[in-house]
Amino acid sequence: MKQGVEMRMEFRSGNRLRMVAVAMMVGLMVGPTGAVTSKITRQATGKQLLEGKTENVVISSRGTIQLGRAAKVLASNFDDVWSVNSIVASGGTVYIGTSPNGSIYKYRLGAVTKIYPTEGQSPIDKDQPAVPKAPPSPEAAEEKDEAGDQTVEKEELFSNEHIFAMAIDVAGRLVVGISGNKCRLCRYETGAMETIFEPDDAKYIFAIETDNVGNLYLGTGPEGKIYVLDPSGKVAQLVYDSPDKNILSLAAGKDGFVYAGSDTRGLVYNCLLYTSDAADDLHCVDHGGRRIIKKKKITLHHHFYY
Repeated sequence: MKQGVEMRMEFRSGNRLRMVAVAMMVGLMVGPTGAVTSKITRQATGKQLLEGKTENVVISSRGTIQLGRAAKVLASNFDDVWSVNSIVASGGTVYIGTSPNGSIYKYRLGAVTKIYPTEGQSPIDKDQPAVPKAPPSPEAAEEKDEAGDQTVEKEELFSNEHIFAMAIDVAGRLVVGISGNKCRLCRYETGAMETIFEPDDAKYIFAIETDNVGNLYLGTGPEGKIYVLDPSGKVAQLVYDSPDKNILSLAAGKDGFVYAGSDTRGLVYNCLLYTSDAADDLHCVDHGGRRIIKKKKITLHHHFYY
């Protein structure tokens, strides 16, 4: 900051000594030891702005440029991955769900490990047509022709499975929604992926949410159904069959409601949470001794946002 600060101060006491003391304190605070230099760059035209480079900044939806947070690449060695669809963290472990092979990776202590599918769990069904690998870009093809490479690559087939949703259950286990020709909810435990539920009329699990007692809620497509499973994952019920195609998002609120976002009308539904606290009710226990989720009164509200 520059020397010489103009200040207007008013003292009711009119004590000149007090004013002198305050002035000395301000002089110490704005001394050269705390100097900060600011640089302002003004652009006269939009063309000049477009010619600039943005590094380590964030551009908001209003066009405001501000400094961004520091970021670094943690992992990049994913095999045959087109997109990362879901990320969940549990303790010091990060789980990563991808497409189009339904691969799930675990990142821990700087190392990436593929946990699904393993060599014995190949998701490619030989009886179903697989998706061929995307062709190279025209630029890559031109570079290959110029290099005179005459090798023929073997066509790579993809399983067309997708991990759109994952969550951590009440016991700290990874719960995964595998979407594709065979839609299923799986739980990862002791190094193995176990199927615990296969929803009817569903190809996609877009959202997984847990409530405060551990129940699991699933948002599915293309029939727009919402399912709920008890904390053990052994008992499943259909909560709501919406007129929309897909339930893309779920959130369990502290107000006792589960909120669901839909496609394609952009509606938000909410319904009361389910409960399994009636353990003494014989009608809520099956012959195997497992609890059956007891349904409270369902209230559905449709919210429109414009």
